[in-house]
Amino acid sequence: GKLLGNYRLLDKIGQGGFAAVYKAEQINIKQMFAIKILYLHRQSPEVLERFRREARMLAMLEHENIVNVADFGYIDDKAFYLAMELVEGQSLQQYLRSNSFFSLSRIESLVTQLCTVLHYAHGKGVLHRDVKPSNILITEDQRRGERLKLIDFGVASIAEENNELTQSGTCLGSPGYMSPEQAKGDVRSLDCRTDLYSVGVIL
Repeated sequence: GKLLGNYRLLDKIGQGGFAAVYKAEQINIKQMFAIKILYLHRQSPEVLERFRREARMLAMLEHENIVNVADFGYIDDKAFYLAMELVEGQSLQQYLRSNSFFSLSRIESLVTQLCTVLHYAHGKGVLHRDVKPSNILITEDQRRGERLKLIDFGVASIAEENNELTQSGTCLGSPGYMSPEQAKGDVRSLDCRTDLYSVGVIL
């Protein structure tokens, strides 16, 4: 019930290492969104800058398999928030834990969508660097069946830039899904293959 700008928070739907995600209603237009909140008093300047960069990257990436960004803001010296489209569905991790059956055609459809969206992001110079089942949402499209949404670009990087936020020797990502060079913190040599390695692990 708490108000965050023009958004009324309803339910917590996720919790990560740096932020929480809530289902929220935009009170003026009565539309539902997912709100990612980063509380400032708990975070280092590096984490705050990563959150800003995630907002900028998502705004730059327009693809049917990436959540759309609606708003980004700062509230009363307490929190940054990122308002995104609300995706109704479950993560691939939840499906796997429930022992859901994956036919070959279903696997082909989901992996093709994942490779397609990564190809798009890589073409924009963006490496995700944290491709894993919990960052893949699966929702139902009435016209086209199961649709995949890749989320959480919080540790993503622009491939061509000198990445000051991740110094050599720093390891960011999820160990079970990261490539050997990413695990070693060899950030200067990372390219699109590090995401494709993660796809291979998922597959």
